[in-house]
Amino acid sequence: MKYIVRKISGYIALFLFPIFIQAQKNTVMNDTARLDSYCDLALTYSESNRDSSIYYSHQALDVAGKLHQTFYQASILSDLGYTLLSNGDYANALNSLLRADSLIELKNISDNIIRTPFFDEFFKIDSPETNRIILKAYIKNSLGLLYGQTGDLERQLKELFEAVQIVQTHITNPNLMYTLTTNIANAYVNMEKLDSALYYQKIVVEIDKTIKNKNYSGASLKAIGDIYLKKGNLDSAKIYYLQALKLLEKSGQNINYMALTMFALADVYRGKRKTDSSLYYANAGLKKYRSLGNEVPEMEESYAALALSFQEKGKYDSAYYYIALAKKFKDNLSEKKLKNLSNFQKIGFDEQLRLKANEEQKIITDNKRRIYLLIAGLGIFFIIAYILFRNNRQKHKANILLQKQKEEIQNQRAELQKSLTELKSTQNQLVQKEKLASLGELTAGIAHEIQNPLNFVNNFSELSVDLVKDINAEINKEAIDKDYVKDLMHDLTSNQEKINHHGKRASSIVKGMLEHSRASTGEREITDINKLADEYLRLSYHGLRAKDKNFNADFKTDFDASLPKINVVPQDIGRVLLNLINNAFYAVNERAKQQLSRTELSEILYIPLVKVSTKKIGETIEIRVK
Repeated sequence: MKYIVRKISGYIALFLFPIFIQAQKNTVMNDTARLDSYCDLALTYSESNRDSSIYYSHQALDVAGKLHQTFYQASILSDLGYTLLSNGDYANALNSLLRADSLIELKNISDNIIRTPFFDEFFKIDSPETNRIILKAYIKNSLGLLYGQTGDLERQLKELFEAVQIVQTHITNPNLMYTLTTNIANAYVNMEKLDSALYYQKIVVEIDKTIKNKNYSGASLKAIGDIYLKKGNLDSAKIYYLQALKLLEKSGQNINYMALTMFALADVYRGKRKTDSSLYYANAGLKKYRSLGNEVPEMEESYAALALSFQEKGKYDSAYYYIALAKKFKDNLSEKKLKNLSNFQKIGFDEQLRLKANEEQKIITDNKRRIYLLIAGLGIFFIIAYILFRNNRQKHKANILLQKQKEEIQNQRAELQKSLTELKSTQNQLVQKEKLASLGELTAGIAHEIQNPLNFVNNFSELSVDLVKDINAEINKEAIDKDYVKDLMHDLTSNQEKINHHGKRASSIVKGMLEHSRASTGEREITDINKLADEYLRLSYHGLRAKDKNFNADFKTDFDASLPKINVVPQDIGRVLLNLINNAFYAVNERAKQQLSRTELSEILYIPLVKVSTKKIGETIEIRVK
């Protein structure tokens, strides 16, 4: 019987288990949707209905606790702290912000975060450290505002600039920079440093253009209007207030800033003696403030503004009525503010005591750690001292051996240096001998190259002798033909010029041979590159013809006539050119041989040709061997 009951129970459990699991999943999904809605509503109502914002913040906290979402709890507490301080509840604001600051320091705060549209708007699901930095900056921002509202403006700026430093060092977040920079500008306004305030507020306007969230659109323009109002420039203040109100009404969500802007316009119109306009904006601002909650701190300012507007209009009964309301509200607010400040200071004092206790405990822990480290350090010191002592003895023995080895190495080095000097001398001699050997191989070809100008010299010399004989014969005649003598003299002059030209040609060839055989001095000379290239082209060609009777190739030059003479070492440049041209002749000659062996055509398609060209390009000279 028990077996049958157990069996039936097992089947029932097996049937109900998926239903239970699905119910659990549905509950989690519903709670996630509620968490997202509560967070969004709390943020939306923070500037339009603070009582509702505080209510939804507490609802969101409950759901986040149920889902074990610590990061959401810290974020909600941060937003709640801002709303409470805006409502004048400084003690609870400080308590919320300190709780948020404590949670943000937990190592596992970013683990298993539920993704919601609210989360995606302000944070990144795949970057836990970035999320922690963003939330840390928001908490510091709210703490700064809290210190500012309780009269500690210097500490307000300190918190805000620390938050800016955190953001600029680690992340890029325009929304956060907009908030922080706005509050820095407001702090400078409260400190009466209006130029600094205007500087930062203009930065806010530029940031505002880059952000998607337009909930605070127009607030930065309103702040600039406040600065001009404090400076006494009513016209500029009015322009900025009207622009701000237009943007705020277009968004329709930020009732607090709409009301603030309307009262600012009431002040401007009252200053310009436009009572009707002043009264209109004061009444409109009061209606907006009443929608924020029953006892918002700004109500005192709104009653006072209305009283002044009615006084300007001469309606003293209405003015007296609103003055009485302002005084009554101020007395109630002062009592509440004193109580809040007292609670705020108490919490601040308790927090200081807690921090002091933590600091003392940290000092004790650090002292213990230092003692342990000192003991460990002393032990390590004695071990190192023993090792150093033993190593020192071994090092002393090694130094003696090393000294002997150094002496042997120095002796070997001296011998090697001597051998190296002899080797360099031998190498230089071999190079020179190689040049002379190369020159010997080139002699046959060069002789042919020299023979051409020498033949011209001999031929033109013989012709010149015959011309001189003809001139003498003509002179001895009684009737001299002057025109014929002039023609003979012209031919003689032409022959002498040709003899001079070909004599210089032979001289330059000999000079090139001598330069090739001579060791380079390394001294620069003013050199005609065209002439140098031409000499070594011909030297290479005839040298290869002398070594290989079957060598067959043509050469061509294309020299830039505008090429200037340059300061170079001609022997070094000449050797480079000779090697390049030799390689070129060898390459075209080999290709011609290969083609000749492959083809049976009577006409050879490939004609071996080496072309040497020069060209001036800017401040450089190009020598091309093709």
